[in-house]
Amino acid sequence: MYAIVEQLDNVVQRRYNRWKQAEMPPYLKKELNELKSAEITDRFYKYLDYGSDGIQGKVGVGTNRMNIFTLRRVSQGLADEIKARGFAAQQRGVVIGYDSRYFSRGFAEQAALVLAHNHIKAYLFEQARPTSVLAFAVRWLHAAAGIVLAAGNYAAVYNGCRIYSDIGIPIQDDAIGRLAHFMSHWHDGLQVETSNPEEALKTGRLIMVGSEIDEAYLEYMQQVPLSKETNQLLGASVRIVFTPLQSAAGEMVKHALEQAGFTELYPVPEQQQPDLFFSALNQPDPYLLENLKPAFAIARRTNADLILSANPEASELSLSVKTELGKYELLTASQTAALLISYMFLRKSGQSNLPPNGIVLRSVLAEGLADEVIAHYGLMTAGVTAGFRQIAAQIASYDISGSRAFLFGYEEDGGYTSGGFVRDKDAVQTALLIAEMCAYYKSVGTSAYQHLQQLYEAFGWFQEDQVKLTLAGLEGWQQLRIVMERMRSECPRMIAGLRIKYLYDYRRGEQLDVMRSRTKPVNLPHADILKFILEDGSWYGIKAASAEPEIRMFFGSREQGRQACRRKLAAIRSDVLYTVESII
Repeated sequence: MYAIVEQLDNVVQRRYNRWKQAEMPPYLKKELNELKSAEITDRFYKYLDYGSDGIQGKVGVGTNRMNIFTLRRVSQGLADEIKARGFAAQQRGVVIGYDSRYFSRGFAEQAALVLAHNHIKAYLFEQARPTSVLAFAVRWLHAAAGIVLAAGNYAAVYNGCRIYSDIGIPIQDDAIGRLAHFMSHWHDGLQVETSNPEEALKTGRLIMVGSEIDEAYLEYMQQVPLSKETNQLLGASVRIVFTPLQSAAGEMVKHALEQAGFTELYPVPEQQQPDLFFSALNQPDPYLLENLKPAFAIARRTNADLILSANPEASELSLSVKTELGKYELLTASQTAALLISYMFLRKSGQSNLPPNGIVLRSVLAEGLADEVIAHYGLMTAGVTAGFRQIAAQIASYDISGSRAFLFGYEEDGGYTSGGFVRDKDAVQTALLIAEMCAYYKSVGTSAYQHLQQLYEAFGWFQEDQVKLTLAGLEGWQQLRIVMERMRSECPRMIAGLRIKYLYDYRRGEQLDVMRSRTKPVNLPHADILKFILEDGSWYGIKAASAEPEIRMFFGSREQGRQACRRKLAAIRSDVLYTVESII
């Protein structure tokens, strides 16, 4: 044990000394010189490597932080991978997008200049754009790849990088392996060179992208509505409060809604303008009720029909609806998905346009009411373990093979997509579909909230919740591994008075029949996720986060009545939290 600790200390010290001797911008040099001894280990004990969710981490100096050298290392690895494909791939170039958070623009410029230095054309957006626009642009420009600098719902101290393949989807395991191989040649990125910006522009290796991509994206957005006539006639009657949570996501959502006829949009002034640090928020999560309080106040004042909130990269969206009592209720991602799927299938079947080979793709941690709606229409649901990385790959596969007609995709965090022209989650098209759904139900004398209650009456009551438990540093990662291993190897027999029927271990790729002690394989990409199915169909899941030492717990209950369903959910959540906390 002591030998391992000593070896780690030596590695940390070597990396730290290397950075001390390297040339770097003054702000990084100052931060490096001010590090306390206790901080040095956390900053240098590992590299931020590219995983299934890309690279995400706190911004700062060190190999375990997002900074220009980490980003250069990723960009050089991608450049080497593209050069290995040949001259044609280099000429196709790479599209680079970013959100409006701290350092995203600067990191995007660094990526572009590394690529330009490697004689690879870089298309750099002039301004922050939704990630869905970047995914669209890769295919629109026939690029070899795409890079987005963003960090979803994480606080301002975080940033991240994800790479898209030439078919506009997040890169898959084989491509991640190739990227890791090329990145390994560049250690910590200190030796990676960049082009001079003026020279890159002059030689045409750096091309700035303006409104032309926006216009093409919004033109394709006209494919999303199921009834353009209804939208133009009734769109102005739908009152929508929308907040982009101090990001640049708002403009594209606003354009898409107004283009379709939804003109009664009410902004949240203190959250409308982009802010590098999200100063009015703890973190820009559209599912945090604290973030939605100003929007709720405006909704009450304007008698709004719905409240929409998007995260900074416009990849995830929350929906709050007006109840029969005139109050506003934030829906879970699964509830929103159930409403959208029910509406889409109702309209498509009425138009004789619901394909018999249609399929809905969802995360294995987003089980609930929507499954019953899909089964009611005789269509198929398929679970995925890798979120939209896997959903996007399946969409592309169906487009090529024609074996299935993709209808909708969603995950537990509020990412949705319905249109194949963007092979990733897209809050812009989702906002448009929600507005149309609301207009339709309003036209027939009901509401989205009332329709949700009708679905519960028809299929039974479902409730969902989730809890995050954040740990700290190297010790936190060790605790995370211990929790996952204990929950995996010491599966309880009962939770909340209910027997556990199955344990799905997606890292091992197997399903355990707990009652019979039998296992069988699960044919899904491996992920550090455990899902426990209870005897009545309720469930809970545990997922290890990749960007920081964080345990994410998900809970779902089902019952015939609302109050009984809520009580059961509370009991499951309480028992699981006690079990996890007793391990830590």
